[in-house]
Amino acid sequence: MKINIIPIVSALHDGVAINEETKALISKIEDLSEYSFNISDIAHLYETELSLVLVQSGGSEGRFLDMEKNLKPPYYLLTYGSNNSLAASMEILSYLKNKNEKAEILHGPAEYIISRLNELHDKKEKTPVRLGVVGKPSDWLIASDVDYEECKSLLNIELVDVEMDELIKTYNEISLDDYKKDLVLDFDPKQVDDAKKLSKALELLKEKYNLKGLTLRCFDLLDTVKTTGCLGLALLNSEDSIGTCEGDIPAMLSMYILKEATGSPGFQANPSRIDAEKNEMVVGDWQVMLRKWADKALGSGSKDILSTAIPDFEQTMIEAALEYTGGRKKDAAQLLGWGRNTLTRKLQEYNL
Repeated sequence: MKINIIPIVSALHDGVAINEETKALISKIEDLSEYSFNISDIAHLYETELSLVLVQSGGSEGRFLDMEKNLKPPYYLLTYGSNNSLAASMEILSYLKNKNEKAEILHGPAEYIISRLNELHDKKEKTPVRLGVVGKPSDWLIASDVDYEECKSLLNIELVDVEMDELIKTYNEISLDDYKKDLVLDFDPKQVDDAKKLSKALELLKEKYNLKGLTLRCFDLLDTVKTTGCLGLALLNSEDSIGTCEGDIPAMLSMYILKEATGSPGFQANPSRIDAEKNEMVVGDWQVMLRKWADKALGSGSKDILSTAIPDFEQTMIEAALEYTGGRKKDAAQLLGWGRNTLTRKLQEYNL
């Protein structure tokens, strides 16, 4: 791989393109690696993937300032260390850091410099991960204002804005056909189909924008298409992708990073309470989740919601009690506060 370098020296060393010490370092790097160095002028410096400023002596600081307007960050300063070149490099580095510029000195054994060049090359080649923001963060997420450029620079993650109108247009044009035909849910069939349509719309946008995941300003959908993104986001997370609600960008970033670090999918939940003594945090309190379910059901026009909620609640409690007691119905009935006959009747009623 070819690397362009532009040498800078003090006026005392004019006429010396590359001093002997630096020449020996460059030769060793070339011998031990696949890198080759080319002396360049400022006009052609950035024609290679990596470009270096070769600092060869003390007093080079002024020369750096003279050419700074034609240089581009990040700045990589290669120096052998002779003729006070390391001191000059450190002065230039401090100057750049004071301006919040990204800069680094490449100094040391040839093996170390090669390892850093490899890392810089790999980082430069890596295509940013694309995560979508459908709509914008919900109004109550006052800490979700993320700097898109800084996110790309620090995390190599590109945030892609997708208008809510595009999601709704995609949703309205969708025909379910055989989409998720095997996914059978014990809810109102029309509501299930609407949720599946939104899930398919999210998948189509994910493919269109080449996204690894997305976050969705979901509550607005209750007013426009009378459904939510809960099913679609859950399916994204179950299918090796990322899906978060409320347009929560930090949550989406955290879930993506954790998934990459652990190899396991995460989930999004609100913290309910913290037990400092046990060092435990409860997330997704059932009462909070029940309230959210009620808000969404009422917002989508559902009526008589207790007729749905009570059977689901009782079935969940029965299954938990039976599991806890190892299937002993008498003990399970006591835990539930029922008589055994009541439990038997409920088991028959719910076909459990």
